[in-house]
Amino acid sequence: MNDYVSPVRTEKYDKSSYTGTFDEQNRRHGFGVYSWDSGDKYEGEFLHGDRTGEGTYTWASGATYVGSFVKGAKHGEGTYTWPSGGFYCGPFVQDKFHGLALRVYSDGDRVHAWYKNGELHGVALYTFKSGNKRVIMYKNGTKVKGVDVSADFTLDLAHYEGVEPDEFDIDVFRPGLDEPIVEKYSNGDWYEGTVDGEGKRHGFGVYNYVSGARFEGDYVHGSRTGKGAYYMASGASYVGDFVEGEFHGYGAYTWSDGTRYEGPFVHDKFEGIGMKFYPNGDLVHGWFSDDKLHGVLLYTFASGAKRLVLYNHGERLDGLDVGRDFTLDLYSVQGIDPTTFKLNSLV
Repeated sequence: MNDYVSPVRTEKYDKSSYTGTFDEQNRRHGFGVYSWDSGDKYEGEFLHGDRTGEGTYTWASGATYVGSFVKGAKHGEGTYTWPSGGFYCGPFVQDKFHGLALRVYSDGDRVHAWYKNGELHGVALYTFKSGNKRVIMYKNGTKVKGVDVSADFTLDLAHYEGVEPDEFDIDVFRPGLDEPIVEKYSNGDWYEGTVDGEGKRHGFGVYNYVSGARFEGDYVHGSRTGKGAYYMASGASYVGDFVEGEFHGYGAYTWSDGTRYEGPFVHDKFEGIGMKFYPNGDLVHGWFSDDKLHGVLLYTFASGAKRLVLYNHGERLDGLDVGRDFTLDLYSVQGIDPTTFKLNSLV
């Protein structure tokens, strides 16, 4: 690579001039000052004819940009200052604000925020000259929602990179979410826990039913969603995943007599490979569908004896005793048709 740089000289063009160094092909290269008759001026690095590197561009209006350039465009880290005195400090991509940046307005207000293609997009934290603060969600420059927060509120915005406005609710920043309330209802039920900005159960809470039942766990905007435990008045219980109030995901359901199912749930029903433990020590491990035994299951009795059993939607079709050391990869029999399957093919 040829790194030739000429001595400093001045060249005049139509309505502009340049003072600086050149490469061997007489292209602006190295450091120089390019001035336009309009009053605009660039001082900084050139690379074979292009403004590439670090530099300062000053407009006749009084606006300035100090930072990185790539092929004439503001690209990389830089600071753009308006004639009014306000400024943007942060990353640029092809002349546009893009990334996590700080903008300070001429009146003293400031916003630390995510930008995308030149527009506010994502989570933004405003600090007003009065000292008040507000978290605002933007979508392509348009305000979606705002939440007032305390003057000592802080936020590590780097954790919210890539957050899309349609997928994140800034109510999680609303003051008071971490302060449990107690709410009593006309039917005798009562709730102790956190709520969102609209007063809906949100976060962790305990809901007590007048019947004696109780839920302890996560809420999302009014519905039981996340991890939790539901204790029924009958003595039965469920501990595991919830989605919109239903047993959904992985969990354990225990009957009042001590029988227990552990495994996946789909919309309140056993679904998939699960295990059912009986109070007498017997265990069944196998496939469930729509809340019923379905497919191949392996029983292990308290005595140590084992038996393969075939079910079709809860109806027992066949059984086969196997040795105490017998093992079975249940995924190898996933999706079999119980009406045609032969258990002796497994031994």
